[in-house]
Amino acid sequence: MAFDPTIRKTARRLYIFEHLPVDTIARRMGVSGNTIWRWKAESLEKGDDWDKYRAANIVASNDPADIAQSLINGFVVLFDSVQKDILTAELSPLEKAKTLAGLSDSFNKVSIAARRALPETDELGVALKVMDLLGEYIQEKKPDLLHEFSLILEDFGRTLPKKLNRK
Repeated sequence: MAFDPTIRKTARRLYIFEHLPVDTIARRMGVSGNTIWRWKAESLEKGDDWDKYRAANIVASNDPADIAQSLINGFVVLFDSVQKDILTAELSPLEKAKTLAGLSDSFNKVSIAARRALPETDELGVALKVMDLLGEYIQEKKPDLLHEFSLILEDFGRTLPKKLNRK
């Protein structure tokens, strides 16, 4: 299906300058998320890296909140991708648990770095620490529930900033 070029340009602008997630842009523009991802990939092949311009725009804003949020957002996308890879990999349950624990440790380090850049994120940091401690508890006491916990955590993690009045 061919789209009006202004829709694609608007999607690019919303992604780069308003820092909206792809699914939000897709709903707003009335196209599928896959279409937006395809546009990003096609643009990248032509040398127009939406992610690079988005990151540059955030840094250029000199707003510590935007920079910290960008750091967290980038890591959460990576965290989600790696978590899915771990859960579907041909690993023993113990290897999966150890790898997930390492991933959680990395998440904590990113949270600490963001908190230093923006102390107001401390409330979110405490919430994330509690979730991490709960994950450790489940890993130790109820390892058979670890997979279900990671699925719940993924979904809950998307609602947490909103519940804490964050972007």
